[in-house]
Amino acid sequence: VSLCTSAGRYLAKDLVALTALPAFDHAVMDGYALGAMPPGKFSSRESSDAELLPTQAQRISTGEATPPGTVAVVMRDHVQQMDKTVLVDRASRKTNIRLAGEEAKPGDILIKAGTKLDARHLALAQATDHRTVNVTEKANVMLLGIGDGAAPHLAVFEALLTSPALALDALDSIKADALPMLLERLKTRSGLLVVVSESLDGEAGPLALVLQNAGAAITVHRAALKPAKPIIEAQLGDLRIIGFSGTAYACLVAAHVFLQPILAHMVGAANALEPTPVQLGFDRTREAGRAEALPVTVTPQRTAISAGRFGQMSALAAMDGFILIDADSTDLRIGHPVSYWPVQMPLV
Repeated sequence: VSLCTSAGRYLAKDLVALTALPAFDHAVMDGYALGAMPPGKFSSRESSDAELLPTQAQRISTGEATPPGTVAVVMRDHVQQMDKTVLVDRASRKTNIRLAGEEAKPGDILIKAGTKLDARHLALAQATDHRTVNVTEKANVMLLGIGDGAAPHLAVFEALLTSPALALDALDSIKADALPMLLERLKTRSGLLVVVSESLDGEAGPLALVLQNAGAAITVHRAALKPAKPIIEAQLGDLRIIGFSGTAYACLVAAHVFLQPILAHMVGAANALEPTPVQLGFDRTREAGRAEALPVTVTPQRTAISAGRFGQMSALAAMDGFILIDADSTDLRIGHPVSYWPVQMPLV
């Protein structure tokens, strides 16, 4: 695809330099190109592509190609010019010249496959003469809500799944009794179907029963995670189905932990989202048995501060991310190390 349409897509194979980077020797500052290392007295000449003699100096701008024979570039502020004479009264530890090919030579790998492309990568690609890049195919993802109470969940998931790397088809909400007809229509599709609901009720829920009747291979995950409801995963032909339920916050957490790695694999991302260590900024007394996800904001000192109770809708807007407290942890105190997951929208 063209560079102008590739932002947010994932690189399908390593991007190599087509030309040297930089393409030519150039000055890294405004000043004078010198034919010998300073200090010294040089005669100033007009701008020219001719060989610069050891006794000569030529005015030069940042990024401008150095004339042949340039040994060093001296900053304008360090020069005294008197008529045609340029006097440099201090030595230089650097040449202030960026040499052709010192960053990359033709054929060198610039960007690894699986990288999510943004403006930085596109600038680098264009600097080495790329006009197009090879990206992975957009992953087909459908989003479906079950029941009238799924509206907040759909808003969250639409933000999580609206990505240049995904071909998203938002199917809106349906009643549970409309599921059989919809799945019959979708069973010839390929990709991923994300289903969200206030309650899936595990093996006895409407989604699980309809999937069983359709002949889908089902795995029901009962993750020991609070807050969370059963997470249904199934395969119906070439269509992978994963269902989330609970509060909008519970779905947001489950999406980061369970859905993001699936999407990362589908789009060819080099790495799935991983948590980072932070320290707890509040005390937490709890019982062992289930891991717990708490909404937090994180200070510059990497301290997690509570952003509200996980049952509150307001916590969704206030949080930077969530921390996961291990299932076996009980009474935690300020300073305890925990795993922090930043909210990532979109997920890929």
